[in-house]
Amino acid sequence: MGSAEEKEGIIPRFCNEMMECVSSDEKRLKVRTDPKNGPYVEGLSKYVVTTVSDIRSWLCVGNRSRVTASTGMNKSSSRSHSVLLFNVTKTTTEELHGEHHHSIICSRINLVDLAGFEKSATAKTTGLRLREATHFNTSILTLRRVISALSQQSRSLKIKKSVIPYRDSALTW
Repeated sequence: MGSAEEKEGIIPRFCNEMMECVSSDEKRLKVRTDPKNGPYVEGLSKYVVTTVSDIRSWLCVGNRSRVTASTGMNKSSSRSHSVLLFNVTKTTTEELHGEHHHSIICSRINLVDLAGFEKSATAKTTGLRLREATHFNTSILTLRRVISALSQQSRSLKIKKSVIPYRDSALTW
């Protein structure tokens, strides 16, 4: 995300770029599976945005609910991952043989801002902060295993495919 004191992060910059192209309380969320549409996060709200300002407003709302805390390494350490989902729809109309035809182009973009991997001894975390670090460290390690398995599978010429541990963490699922 970056901060007001530092350079903007990749997510705000991506939102700016995406909109330019198109225009030319804390709770744990549950990941569910729909037989037709695949994995989704239960209880998410969907909002229509048409400007960068709209996106920035919603990013502010999301950042206010994001958990941060002071640790021995960072005065404002992120204690949670953040996922930003975009379903981009662009409708165009073209005339063909005197008739107007509408076409729709749809894209889905998922951006993830991960909490940093944290060593409890260096960060001097205990109690709740240690439990938080354990949760996000576990999900980051699972992500590492998923990426490693995908990498090995792509390099392997064997017919047998290995099992990718996507479902071992809500983050990777």
